[in-house]
Amino acid sequence: MGETKMTENLTEKSLLEKLAELEHKQWAHIINYLLEKGLLHLARYESFRYKQLANTPYEKLSESQKESDRKWARKVLIILKDYMVPRKQLKQRLHRLEQPRAGSIFSSHMELGMMYVLRKLLGLDVLEIEVQTLKWRKETMVGASYDL
Repeated sequence: MGETKMTENLTEKSLLEKLAELEHKQWAHIINYLLEKGLLHLARYESFRYKQLANTPYEKLSESQKESDRKWARKVLIILKDYMVPRKQLKQRLHRLEQPRAGSIFSSHMELGMMYVLRKLLGLDVLEIEVQTLKWRKETMVGASYDL
């Protein structure tokens, strides 16, 4: 649900900018830490320039500096797309399975199993599926004779 809300509220361009801003904040945090601990050995001028850049908010960066952060943000977008497309397909499959339709008891039980697996993969509630499975077992077991 959170992914859908995110993609509805943010266009790809605005998401790219938010990720680029985050990238700048992460870089700034690392640079400030390394400079503070003396772990980054730079010439005095470079040290001053890095510190100044690290303390500059993203919106005040030059366009070329922003583009440097966008370069890394685009890499994150590729990963997000690879994650969200299969997730969207799983949600569509789950939606089709959850639509009521006539079928044999066996296929219904198989569909319940598939819905359970899809819900687990998507991080959704599975209690309803477990209850439906128990009801199915109770209905199919009553009156059945098992000759061994």
